[in-house]
Amino acid sequence: MMSHTIKLRAHVPLKEVLIFYIILSLSSILALSSSSTKIRVCTGSSCLSQCRGAFNPLKSLQSLQKEDSENSLVEVEETFCMNQCKRGPNARIITDEQVITIEEEMNETELKRKSFQGIRSDERVGKLWGLVKGLEDGTVVGVESGDAAKLTDMMPSI
Repeated sequence: MMSHTIKLRAHVPLKEVLIFYIILSLSSILALSSSSTKIRVCTGSSCLSQCRGAFNPLKSLQSLQKEDSENSLVEVEETFCMNQCKRGPNARIITDEQVITIEEEMNETELKRKSFQGIRSDERVGKLWGLVKGLEDGTVVGVESGDAAKLTDMMPSI
């Protein structure tokens, strides 16, 4: 029996190849941006009592979230206690159920406790929001520091 070798040459127009790679690139970007990021902020009475006047970090974060709702997928989540009241109010960044720390922006205690502490002003809230936006766009590097499900934060019951 005789074997035949058949050579096929596919002629694919350059335009179609470029479109394929553009779609492939966009799907990778979309997959990365589909991660869910939360800022979990403590609103326990011990933490809020450390704020001056009527400042509430949760309301401040929700205001930023509302202003940026078209450009951001960040959720703001309330907890009643993180067991760090003396340094409160506190906030954590959680991405895809992993607690995120940012070594360049957190002191030793914050890194150990995996939370930003002393969120007592709009300035501090704005800095935290900026860090989360930086995580979203890749200009800030965070480190996964543990499973959020293992935290002892007291969450509101639904």
